[in-house]
Amino acid sequence: MRSLVLMAVVTLSLAACRNDADPEANSATTSTTLAKTDVSPLTARIELPSTTLDRGETITALVVVTNTGDNVRFFGCGTPFQVRLSSEAIEPGLSWHSCAEDFILSTGETTFEVPVPAVYNGCDNDPQSDCTINDGLLPAGDYEARLYQNPRLVPDPEPIAVRVVD
Repeated sequence: MRSLVLMAVVTLSLAACRNDADPEANSATTSTTLAKTDVSPLTARIELPSTTLDRGETITALVVVTNTGDNVRFFGCGTPFQVRLSSEAIEPGLSWHSCAEDFILSTGETTFEVPVPAVYNGCDNDPQSDCTINDGLLPAGDYEARLYQNPRLVPDPEPIAVRVVD
């Protein structure tokens, strides 16, 4: 297991990573923890500045990873995390950068800033698709902000309920 974590290809942006963030008082937060038997115990939580977004708006989420074990080395390009809005009817399309930079997830708390857009992640050429009909904007409604990762470094925290409004 440890070798899989250490050899995992991860996309991590130095500009999107900081170790000193404190959650804002009005942020929504969820977290999860690995089982005690794992080699490097990690937890993750998502923090949102708001749980209401306008159609087409982008907010910045914080993905806070706590490592209480040894440093975890991985390779990647960009951030290993994305937070996207999804619902029963709408699943986000995800894309990941590919390169081989060497990164260390140190013991302690590390914060990744990631955008959360209230838009589709690309429309196809079908003029009848919801994406095309809505000009790429997610329709108003109830969604969940979910953590996606490449590769999987931590268990996914519980999603946060989010409302998109007109």
